[in-house]
Amino acid sequence: MKRDLAARLHEVATTQPHRVALREPGRALTYAELWAESGRIAKELSTHAARDGAVVVLSNVNGATWLATLFGALRVDCVIAVVDPKLPREQREALEASLEPAAVLASDGLSFRDGSRAAATGPGRPDFRRAGGRVLYFTSGSTGLPKGVLLAEETLAANVEWNSELLAVRQEDVACLYLPLSHSYNLVFALCFLLGGATLLIERDLSDLHGTVARMDTAGTTVLQNVPTSLRTLVERADLERSPLREVRAVRVGAGVLTDDLAAKTFRAFPRASIVATYGMTELGLVASRTWTSCPIAESTFDRFVPGLGLDVLDADANGEGEIVVSHPLLFLGYFEAATRSLSLRDGRYRTGDLGRWTRADPAERVLVLGSRKKAVAKVAGVLVSLDEISAIASRVAGVADCCVISVPHPVFGEAVHVFVAPAPNVRVDASDVAMQIVQQTLLRTSPRVHLLDQLPRGDSGKLARGTLEAIAQREMKRE
Repeated sequence: MKRDLAARLHEVATTQPHRVALREPGRALTYAELWAESGRIAKELSTHAARDGAVVVLSNVNGATWLATLFGALRVDCVIAVVDPKLPREQREALEASLEPAAVLASDGLSFRDGSRAAATGPGRPDFRRAGGRVLYFTSGSTGLPKGVLLAEETLAANVEWNSELLAVRQEDVACLYLPLSHSYNLVFALCFLLGGATLLIERDLSDLHGTVARMDTAGTTVLQNVPTSLRTLVERADLERSPLREVRAVRVGAGVLTDDLAAKTFRAFPRASIVATYGMTELGLVASRTWTSCPIAESTFDRFVPGLGLDVLDADANGEGEIVVSHPLLFLGYFEAATRSLSLRDGRYRTGDLGRWTRADPAERVLVLGSRKKAVAKVAGVLVSLDEISAIASRVAGVADCCVISVPHPVFGEAVHVFVAPAPNVRVDASDVAMQIVQQTLLRTSPRVHLLDQLPRGDSGKLARGTLEAIAQREMKRE
């Protein structure tokens, strides 16, 4: 596959112009129409001087317009900055200002910015194209502006190659995506099928479950993209008994742990499917994978790795678990700090912050077992405590349905522990009881702050929105 994404789309549009490339509710585009639409957008961008390294922000929901704008921007050598449209308005506007974009695709369409709309203070943003970057994806952020991960086009294209091989993409495939394109994990999946000459079915989400399943049935869906939360919604709530969807051949799952019970339900819902479990991060994309065809599965174990990957487990403990470190020629280029509008280029290997261990010593046979995050301890008034242990204690309190424990800096104690608890429906949980149980069963000398929420905030990928929780904790500290 060519490492020029727009050239690859043009090749497919030339060889099979009348094949349907994209379907979304109320609209379908052939490959010829998608290429023509991207050309129209490229011309419009160029007319407004949005070309040759200018930044184009994509901050819109999934859809054909999003993808056509992506390819249009690539055709005129722009840098694409992907911004989650669900970010709070103030944060999104500040992030866009830091990028000084020439154009922004938002819910009201494509608009163009002039110098008067750019940020008026602070240093100018770096030249992303001079650094070799083509795509800027942003992390979820914490209390400040999200951090940008600068990728070369070659990195994105290589991920398309790796995933296309992993999923055995076929031209007759119809692949359904209902996860946001603001995550690189989902964009790569979409490009696998678009650049492989197949059909991509785009849904907004699973809120209209009956309608989504009906459209997937009508389209003849063969491949599904999921995170554990969306997959659980589908296999537990959708009526699939007589659905043609039962015939899908592959279900891709990432960005979370695939548990044995969820895998069992998936195989019952889709008896002909293989489950492709993946592990990766925005900084590289796919790192490792494993394909399952039946239960039981070994949770979070991976036995296939991308070509040329250097994968190490550093500072292993007595159980062989340590931090996962990766190296590869196609790692990300660097981080863009939106608050200061500065780009720090990567130097050397990438420390993932994830914990893992090898099951075998022989490199030819070893399997990677993924653990938790490295930062799972806090030092409070000189005492080290395990955040995972505190979470387990809080979860055992009667009536607690969901729990998350974080630590934030404290001017007196060094760090402070905050426990966020969501009670089960129609159940009352006493915050002081949760705090008392934690103090009694740990070395903490001060009671943690316990917050009762109706439900814990989660992002589109199903991951806990820790940044939101950190913001709550820090606001609480300022009031004390």
